Amino acid sequence: PKGPEVKVTPELIAEGKKIYFSAGCNACHGGTGGGGMCPPLTNDIWVYGSDDDTLRTLISEGTAAMITHGKTRVGHE
Repeated sequence: PKGPEVKVTPELIAEGKKIYFSAGCNACHGGTGGGGMCPPLTNDIWVYGSDDDTLRTLISEGTAAMITHGKTRVGHE
């Protein structure tokens, strides 16, 4: 099911930035999300798709090569 529409506010952006850094996403995707050893998050090209459900799954579960929530994920993408 599709989630509700969310109004983007400065507070929501600040919370997202806090989560991005506290989860360690910046270690691989760079401090601004522009990429590093992993793909950038700031463009319209997405390996797995850009729909809300896909992005929600990628953020919450990661991919085979991601380290997320303290768990090492090893495999081929």
